[in-house]
Amino acid sequence: PFSATRTGTSAGLSFTLPAESSACTEPALSALQGMYDAWIPLPDTLVMGRAWADTVHTLSCRDRILLRGVVVRRFRVQRADVEAGTRVGVTIERTSRGRISGAGDQFGEPLWPEGESTGTLRYIIDPALGRPVRASGTSSLRLALKSKLRNQAVRQESALTLIFVP
Repeated sequence: PFSATRTGTSAGLSFTLPAESSACTEPALSALQGMYDAWIPLPDTLVMGRAWADTVHTLSCRDRILLRGVVVRRFRVQRADVEAGTRVGVTIERTSRGRISGAGDQFGEPLWPEGESTGTLRYIIDPALGRPVRASGTSSLRLALKSKLRNQAVRQESALTLIFVP
């Protein structure tokens, strides 16, 4: 279980999550950590060229390895377009850079994953509703898995599409 509350009219959501000690036993915590792009802080007024940033801290568990992440997201209002001849959609571009690291034991062998990520996401905001209606983008993760026995490097490419239900 988790909850999210808004601390002010222009503030983003503040999450209350399960305890860190439950990261590897509570699957909801790891699932929720990947959802941060569904919640974005919006300023009171959307003005072309306006920019802002935030930092997201994540904690998740994969194969009994505790992973901590930090993602810096930068937002910029790009343009406004009329959609379907009636509705205005404001485009906000989000870029991100992140780091992930962890330590744990897998099959009796100590393991230290480390990685870096980058990504872009383009949100379409309905200013009449004051919220996103959709978003799409890509991300890339370079991950190194280090242990005493071997080192392994992987690269993950992802495409992300979000559709916000009215």
